[in-house]
Amino acid sequence: MLATLGSPPGGDDWAVEMKFDGVRAVATITPAAVHLFSRNNADITAAYPEIASGLSEINPGRGVIVDGEIVAPAANSGRPRFDLLQQRTPIHDPPPALQRAVPVAFYRGA
Repeated sequence: MLATLGSPPGGDDWAVEMKFDGVRAVATITPAAVHLFSRNNADITAAYPEIASGLSEINPGRGVIVDGEIVAPAANSGRPRFDLLQQRTPIHDPPPALQRAVPVAFYRGA
């Protein structure tokens, strides 16, 4: 669900999650492969090889789908910074130097 402007609803039947200011992604994890898809269903796996590699360590024994957000945390605060992520977003198969300069993380939804 996309974030919308306004006051959050209240009460015990509601939960609120942080807006991470990243790229929404759905990860499909199987014993054979990991794929990352954008919210418009584009395959973005090649743009974030370190995330795909990290998720491949999950061995569910069957297929799993994980909804989350790809973010670029600031080195000094750990807070997600969209301006950093923009340096990675248009690049498929980023070189190792770029991966080190602008590390990314995958925060899964609750």
